[in-house]
Amino acid sequence: MITCYRGTPALDGDLSDWNLDAMTPAVLDAAQQLYTGQTSWTGVADCSAKFYLMWDDTNIYIGAEVEDDKLSMTKSGGD
Repeated sequence: MITCYRGTPALDGDLSDWNLDAMTPAVLDAAQQLYTGQTSWTGVADCSAKFYLMWDDTNIYIGAEVEDDKLSMTKSGGD
């Protein structure tokens, strides 16, 4: 179970205004939870994430800490 607290965080990519120590995140840290398009997942340093939730009267906010040892982009032509 994850916690979802009421609040209106800044939308700036910085989670310092989120009380992460008091929150229980959704955690993706197992091969069965992740699809990277590759068969070479080697563990949480390779690809993992923690997702946190907050809400206010009009919005739901998702804050994420994502870990990946190598970022790659094989697509082109997008903005």
